[in-house]
Formats: sequence, C-alpha cells, structure tokens
Amino acid sequence: MSFYDLENQQQDKSIEQLAVKENDVYNIARGKKLCNTMQQRLSNIHSSIQDRSIQTGSYLAANRVQKRTSVARTKFIVCIYNANEQEKFYFEETLTSAANRDVEYRFIPYPLTFETCHYSQDAICVCISTRDHCTSEILRQLNLLAVRLIYLRDCADLIFADDDQTVKQQALKKCIDLNAVSRLKLTLASVPSPPESMLIEYIVTLVLTITKNIHRYYTRMRTLNFSLNGLTSIELYKRKVGIISMNNRIIQKLSTIFDSMGCTVIHWDPTIHPGMKSSELIKEKQNNSPIRGISMTNTKTTTKDGSLVSSEELYSQSDIIIVYLPQDERTNKLINYDIFNKLKESVSFVILGNTKVFDFNQLQYALRQGKLNAISFSTITGAQDYMNTDCSNKALNHDELLQVIAHPNVICTGNEFIFNNDTFLHASAQTCLETLLDFVNGVFPMKNIIQL
Repeated sequence: MSFYDLENQQQDKSIEQLAVKENDVYNIARGKKLCNTMQQRLSNIHSSIQDRSIQTGSYLAANRVQKRTSVARTKFIVCIYNANEQEKFYFEETLTSAANRDVEYRFIPYPLTFETCHYSQDAICVCISTRDHCTSEILRQLNLLAVRLIYLRDCADLIFADDDQTVKQQALKKCIDLNAVSRLKLTLASVPSPPESMLIEYIVTLVLTITKNIHRYYTRMRTLNFSLNGLTSIELYKRKVGIISMNNRIIQKLSTIFDSMGCTVIHWDPTIHPGMKSSELIKEKQNNSPIRGISMTNTKTTTKDGSLVSSEELYSQSDIIIVYLPQDERTNKLINYDIFNKLKESVSFVILGNTKVFDFNQLQYALRQGKLNAISFSTITGAQDYMNTDCSNKALNHDELLQVIAHPNVICTGNEFIFNNDTFLHASAQTCLETLLDFVNGVFPMKNIIQL
C-alpha cells in the first residue's frame, strides 16, 4: 500500500468520525427540543388543571397542583376591607387566642373597589362590610386573583330581614352581585344573626334617650350650661307604646319590658290589611300564624286587651311608636302626610331597619310643624357610606341627612352602631376564622354559608 493510499484511508476515517459526531449533535439537539416541548406541554396541563379547579371552586385541587409546581401557599390570607381600629383589635385577638399560624389578616382601611382589588393578591378570602359594593367587575377581578371566599361581617339589612328569604335576597343584592357570585362559583358567607336581646337593648335605650332628653342635656353640660329649660322629659308610666313590626319575637319581648314600666303596648302588622278591626285582626293573625316561627297562642296578641290593633288605632292612640321593619317594598313610604295628621301631639318615633317608611320631605314638614316630640332612626337611604366614617373635616354631600340632623330632637346612629359591642364584634371575628378554616379543610356542610 502506497503512501497515498494510507493518506486517503485516514481521510475517509476522519470523514466517517466527523459524520458520526454531527449525527450525535443533531440527535442531541433534537432530544433537547423534544424535552422542551414536553416540559411546555406539562406546564400547560398544570395551568389548565389549576384554572379548571379554581373555576369550579375546588381550592384544595388547585393547592395540590401548586404544591407540585413549587408555588404552594404558605399562609391563608384574609383581606379585610374598610377595617377600623375596633374591628382590627377583635380580629387579631381571635387569631391570637386560636394560636393558628396558617392564617394571616391583611387590614385595608379603604372600601372594596376595582382600584383596591389588588390588595387581595395571594388572598383566599375577602371580608367586606355593607359599605362595600361587589359588582360583577370587582368579583371577576377577585376571581382572577384566586379569591374563593367572600365574608359579609356586618350586613345590617340582612339581619333586619329576620327569616324572610325574599327580603334577605333583596338585602344581599344591595352590596353584592349574586348572579356573578353564582357564575364564578364563589362561596358567600355572612356573620350569624345577633341575639334579639341586642336589638331590644338598643330600642329601649333610644326610647329612654329621646323621651328623657339625655342627649340634649349632655350637649349643654359640655358647654357648662346646666339649665333645664326646654328639657322637660316624658314619663312613660301609663303611656301607650305602639309597635309596627312583622317579628312576633321582638313584639313579645318589647311588650314584656314596657309592661314592667307601666305602659300599655299595642302593635300592628303591616302585612295584614290596615282596614280590619281589632277582633278581625286577631282572628286573621291566628289563622296565618306562626308568621315568624312563634305560636300566637303564647303571645300577648290573643289576650282581650286588643293589643293587636289596626293602623288607624295605633297611629291615633300611641304616644311612642317603634318601627322595626326590614328593607321591603311593601313597607316603603308607609307613613305619609295623612298619617302625620292622625298622630297625637308630641309623638316620639324610633325607627330601625327600613327608613324608607318615611318620605323625608314629609318628615321635614312634620318636624317643622312640631308634630313630633323626637325621632331616632338608624340610617337614611343613600347615606350609608357616611355612617361609621369621620366626616368632620370634609363636605357632606347629602341634603336629606344634613336637613334632618339639624333638628335638635333628631338622633341618627347608623346601623353599625347597633352592633358595635364586644359580643357581636367578637362573634363576627370568630365566625370569619371558623368559616375560613372549614372552607380550606373541605368541611361540609359549612356554617353561615348563604345558599344562592
């Protein structure tokens, strides 16, 4: 073999070795590409499973996928909107006493709006009040942020609704879009109804305040004016107290208290035709009972003193009128010019729940004419955003509220004031924590869940 043959043979081997190397490089590159493709597909599958689990409301399934992809939640965050210092204290106290390190509260001093939704990033639950308005856009944004639970902590309208499901739905629609909640598969919960003794205490307190002029004397005393001129109080003994309500339990308990003060208690149910006589009313009430789960044979309405009366009798005989009604179209503008003209002189009103029973232009007329001794109400329609808020350093753009509270014999407390006590605030914080833990642990049926 010549030198040239050996050289050609070595060149052929070099070419073959180079070809093998190029083939290996191609196969390796192709394998890497296939590997990247498979990884991308797996990532898409994980994202799809996570999105589907969130859309169907299965938080636990989403959490399992997150653990596989190493982005699992380390804590369950609750974002509390419109939080004041009192609520913050009770929420933190409840969390500390529970010794639960898996839950974290994030207090937001602003109301829930589309612009403040970003505070709920990484949160599983948002806790809102009646001043927050969850529109479909806000709920859609919360859903994109993986919020699964919405907790209503102080829905006063919902509490005033008692056991009427229709009224409850109307109260909920004022602060949250129920159709969007159902469509997005979100879970809705609320604070449990407070004991009726809490409402009874508040009503009796207001009656004694406006009849004894305690609030006016306190204002004078702060300016070192100890004069009693114009502060003559009303003695409740032998006075008639009229109650307008559909809740028999409230009527029964108020009757017991005012009976002990020597008052005569009469009441009227606006769901019964106002033209009926007392005997017909009692018969009709017995036929329709129990309206709110209380047998009428155990209440005062079946006694011979005719405590269940028609609207005409109640308005013409009562010295003090207590109105406890839910937000319902059936009771809107129940008291008008004609009613004011039928009232006794210097009647005192206490109104809880539905303040639409008055037309406020007509209420202004009654106050100017001196037909009312005093009036107390929990809120004014359209002024809920001002309640539980410091408005002393800003303009108050609500003419009705400004005109009514300008009268010295008017008290407006806001619905939140009724439930601003240690028992209710502690129960609200405790229920929020229990509902969240039941939700993430998959406990069913859950307490305090609102069925839509």
